[in-house]
Amino acid sequence: MMSARLRIEGAASWRGALAVCLMMTAVALPVQAQTDCGDNPWAAGWAPAWSPIFQGIDWAGACTTRLPTNPGTSGTRTQKANILRIDLQASGIQIFTTPQSGAAETTGQVASEFLCTYGVQVAVNANFFSPCCNDEPTPPSPNQMSLCGLAVSQGQTVSSPAGGACAAGAAALLVTKDNQASIQVVTGLAKLPAGVYNAVAGSPQPSAGACPQTVPGPLLLVLDGANLSCAETDANPPEMVAARTAAGLSHDGRTLYLLTIDGTDGSSSGAGFYDTAQWLIELGADRGINLDGGGSTVMAMQQPGGAGVQILNSPNQACCQRYVGAFLGVRANPLQAPFVPPGCGTRACSQPAVSCSGHR
Repeated sequence: MMSARLRIEGAASWRGALAVCLMMTAVALPVQAQTDCGDNPWAAGWAPAWSPIFQGIDWAGACTTRLPTNPGTSGTRTQKANILRIDLQASGIQIFTTPQSGAAETTGQVASEFLCTYGVQVAVNANFFSPCCNDEPTPPSPNQMSLCGLAVSQGQTVSSPAGGACAAGAAALLVTKDNQASIQVVTGLAKLPAGVYNAVAGSPQPSAGACPQTVPGPLLLVLDGANLSCAETDANPPEMVAARTAAGLSHDGRTLYLLTIDGTDGSSSGAGFYDTAQWLIELGADRGINLDGGGSTVMAMQQPGGAGVQILNSPNQACCQRYVGAFLGVRANPLQAPFVPPGCGTRACSQPAVSCSGHR
């Protein structure tokens, strides 16, 4: 197993990237047990209720209005979480990340397009990316994206690491072909460990939409099971409270946790760096990083039988998927009777995308 250190920083949205909403089929969704947001993950004995959705992949949902800094007081901030627990050594598990494409580094996609195109079973958004702040694809090269930080897909380097330990994208999740995983800061290709087959990166949240400028936040959210973030979230800039996407690894590197927390920048819904790190610790992560968040935050899964895609979280608070530059996906074998988590909507792979301006 590679030497590991999950070091990613802040993840609130890099404001922008192309926003698109897919036509979502109206479905009667079951009500989550957690929709009353009565969970208290910070209380002794709390544990997520895992349900198997594919071989080697479990899902859990939780929702709280309590902060880890003040677990005795409810109603402080709403944090609705969707969590995937992946056994990297389970039969059939394969990590897959967005490959190089087009004139830039990648061609931007929404989550459901990524699942349908590459046949993965679950996915979350990954690297920060550019251009930002456009609602629609811009000719002549629509959706051409440049990534921030290291990206490797199926052994091919898609994006080089950011320069400098504080640059957005310096911290990366690295996975070999046989699913040996680690998290560490990679500031140059010469420092990249041998055998990396797939990788995505994150780190401090870009400020003013320009990588690698940063706002406060540690490179690593969780290290050796400890929360390295500042507990005074509310003293930080408003964007520090936002929707989040994060990744964590267990101490032995076998279990990968993928986490999304719904929210809106600068509101009473979402998570700060400290909150996100504490979620990862409660789930069992020994190391943890934040990926791009805000309007980019999305978690999706293939519906049973491969009929379409289910969006598990609520992107942009309106089930509105954004075009992003990179995804982290997982291929897995089906279960005979999988649990199907509730979500904000479904989409058949044959359905086209439609414009969704105004949701960032």
